[in-house]
Amino acid sequence: MKKFYKMKVLLTGGRAPFTLELLRTFGKEGHEVHILEFISGSLCSYSKYCIKTHIINSPNSNYSHFKSDLINLLKCEQFDIVIPTCEEAIYLSELKTEIDNYTNLFAPNFDLIYKLHNKDLFIKYLQSKGLNTPAIYDHDSVIDKSKTYIVKKKLSRFGGHVQKLKGLQIPATFDFETSIVQEYIKGQEYCLYVILCDGVVTAKSVYFKQLTIGGGATNLFESVNIEIINNWIDDFFKDICLSGQFSFDLFISNDKVYPIECNPRTTSGVHLLRGSLSLNHFTSNKTNQALPNHEKMYMLSIPLLLFSLNPKIFFSAMTKFIKAKDVILSLSDPYPTLGQVFSLFKFSIIAFKKKVDLVEATTLDIAYDKLK
Repeated sequence: MKKFYKMKVLLTGGRAPFTLELLRTFGKEGHEVHILEFISGSLCSYSKYCIKTHIINSPNSNYSHFKSDLINLLKCEQFDIVIPTCEEAIYLSELKTEIDNYTNLFAPNFDLIYKLHNKDLFIKYLQSKGLNTPAIYDHDSVIDKSKTYIVKKKLSRFGGHVQKLKGLQIPATFDFETSIVQEYIKGQEYCLYVILCDGVVTAKSVYFKQLTIGGGATNLFESVNIEIINNWIDDFFKDICLSGQFSFDLFISNDKVYPIECNPRTTSGVHLLRGSLSLNHFTSNKTNQALPNHEKMYMLSIPLLLFSLNPKIFFSAMTKFIKAKDVILSLSDPYPTLGQVFSLFKFSIIAFKKKVDLVEATTLDIAYDKLK
C-alpha cells in the first residue's frame, strides 16, 4: 500500500471560488492547508479545511512590507509547497529565487509568467513558437477603417478594458505603449486550464465560454473534449520544462486554434476536475492525468441567477442552472456559502469607495499592472 505523506500547503488568493476548490480537495486528502490573503474575511477563511488564514500587506499597498511579511511567514511556517491562485502569482514569481530558499513555489519564473500575462508579448511568444495567432497592429500598421478590431490594455483581467471597435473608431492618438489593437476572430470561444508539473501536463480541462460577465469571467462551466485543442496543448508545452498553472482564452475558427490571451494562474476550469484532481498533480509528473467528468456541469449560482434576469437568455440560463452544481455550496462544508455573501459585501464597499465596478474591486490589491 502506497504511504501517504501529509504536506503543509499554502494557497494564496483565498477570496476566489477556485481556491476554495483546491482547499477542499487537499483538505479532504488529509493535508494541512493554510491560506494567504491581504484582506480579512476571505471566502476560504470560512471553510473547515482552512487551518489558518495569514493576512499580510498586499503588493499594491506596500510592496516592501509585502515582501518582508511573505519571507518572514515562509521562514516561520516552513510550508512544503506554495500554490498561488490569483494575480498575486506574478508578484510571487518576481521573488521566486528567494521563496525557493524556504519552500517550493508552484509557479514559473518571472520572465515567462510576465510574457504570458502581457497580451502583446503573449501573442509574440506564440508567433515565436510557430503557432496561429490573431494579428496585432502597432503604430506603423495600416488600420482598415471598415474592419472590426479588438482593442484592450496589454495588462488587464476579466475582460476589463476590452472593446470591439471599427477601425474608424480607433483614434490617430491611440496609445500603443499601454494597449494593443488585435485582429477580431470570429468563432466559438473556449477556456482552457492546464497544470504543468516538471514539464508534464498532469491535469487539463476545456470548457465553453458562456454566460459571461461583460464578456469576461464565465459563470457556467461545461467541459468539452476537442482534439485540436488537445493537440495545441501538446504543441505549446512541448519545450516548457517547468511547473505552474496556465489558463487560456481561445477561439476555434476554420478548424484552427487562435489563443487570444493567457492567465498564468488558477481559473475556474479547476472545478471541472473535481473528483480526479489531487495534490499529487502539483508535486509529481508521474501521476495519471486528471481530466473532467463530461457529464457534470458546475456554476457560480449567484452571478448566474443575476445574469438570468436578462429576458433574452432567461430560459437557456435557467435550464443550465437546474442542471449545474454550485461550486461553493457543500453540505459537508457549509460556511463558505454564507461567507460569500459577507465577502461580496466587503468588495462592494471597496468598489463604492474606490469608484470602480465590483469585479475590479476584487483585484485592486493584487493586480499586476507594471509594464516592463
